[in-house]
Amino acid sequence: MLRAHSENDDGCIEIAEQFPGMMPVRDSKAPDRLPIVVPRAAWSAFVTAVAATDGKLSA
Repeated sequence: MLRAHSENDDGCIEIAEQFPGMMPVRDSKAPDRLPIVVPRAAWSAFVTAVAATDGKLSA
């Protein structure tokens, strides 16, 4: 399980990389809640988009 922190420490997520083809993601402040499971390719595209915009995504 990996954890990522926000700059101001308001939001953290945990990801589990050990599942082939999928990426479970959960809020580290709510570990009792079920994770959101997304296809690994979708997670990769999301991370790439966030990195390309320096985290400033808009609708």
